[in-house]
Amino acid sequence: MYGPFVRIGPNELSVIDVVAVGQILGHGGLEKGRYYETGRHSSTPPNIVSLNGEAHAAKRRVWNRAMTSVRDYEPLIGERTSQLVSCLRNGGIVDLAHWFDLFAFDVMGDLAFGGTFEMLRDGRDVDGLGKRVQTFMKQVGRTIQEFNDLAQGLAIHRIKNGAVGAKDLWYHLADEAGLEKRKPSLEDSAADAVVAVIAASDTTALALSSVVWFLLSAPQYYRRVQQEIDQVIVHGDDPLDTKKHQELHFLSACINEALRLHPPLPSKGGSRQILFNQHGRSVAGRFIPPGTSVWTPPYSLHRNPEYFSCPDQFLPDRWLPGSKFEKHEVSAFIPFSLGPANCVGQKFAEVRAVHDGFDSEAWGLTLEDHFIVTRGPLLVNLVPRHRSTQG
Repeated sequence: MYGPFVRIGPNELSVIDVVAVGQILGHGGLEKGRYYETGRHSSTPPNIVSLNGEAHAAKRRVWNRAMTSVRDYEPLIGERTSQLVSCLRNGGIVDLAHWFDLFAFDVMGDLAFGGTFEMLRDGRDVDGLGKRVQTFMKQVGRTIQEFNDLAQGLAIHRIKNGAVGAKDLWYHLADEAGLEKRKPSLEDSAADAVVAVIAASDTTALALSSVVWFLLSAPQYYRRVQQEIDQVIVHGDDPLDTKKHQELHFLSACINEALRLHPPLPSKGGSRQILFNQHGRSVAGRFIPPGTSVWTPPYSLHRNPEYFSCPDQFLPDRWLPGSKFEKHEVSAFIPFSLGPANCVGQKFAEVRAVHDGFDSEAWGLTLEDHFIVTRGPLLVNLVPRHRSTQG
């Protein structure tokens, strides 16, 4: 251990002290670093990711309205979840990471642009969008204009054809209700909507893949998830009923534990900074001089033994009420917000993934941090599951 403050470059710090992280990322913390602005092409308008200060606050207000409308999105997400289960129902050896990618892209395409991709229907990465996203994260400058053009084309499609269901994400980003003093331009709304597609779809797919991988690597927890779902969602219940999902406490614990060990943004996406023309700041008793970029990597924070007992082990019971773990600092848990993750957990009640002979190491070795996490195939043998109908 090098300690919670580590110098990783001439003017760069990596910090995994929970008090410091709160002061860096919380209200009144440090501004976004140079990484955010250099990652934006001059031809594209600023989006929620790159903005600072009042401009960010105004943009965040619009996004907050969109996020408080999550329940409006549940029927649409439910339809895509049913479609995913149907695609997997025949079983056999399948690449679950691939299917989770298709599912997440279709959901976000529906929410952000009124539905355009239909990747689950076709069973493939339409137009190589997923591959382009991974390339985008590795070589931002080369492909950002391409995504800008794609976003505007999708935005025009949404304006022309309307939403898939009720009020969607675009409804809020484009301020179709007319609540803002200045209505955003098509380019501004498209820039934010494509961020939603890229960031939310990829992080959601990674979270789903990670949960499955950890459960298949630990059969004792896999069986407990099955038993819990069988008890909560009995014969005749709608597995897409989100009220039922709130009763899946152990599954929620498994999701939290997967997010702790595999946060979708391991390096927190980008750094914060103290500008050269500003005064230095005292953070958790340490003085940080002007011109310093500060990183707060969730991957390292989540595995800090000061905050979590047995930090490198998948132990979902630590998240259950009354757990006896000596160290469990919830404030040190800062994964990327994925929205209602429980909404997709019910697929375990419909399909059984065979864990016998599963290679529990191979998939983890394919993960690479490029702002988001790129990953390799997750090959799983699916067998149709026949539950007892007894209550």
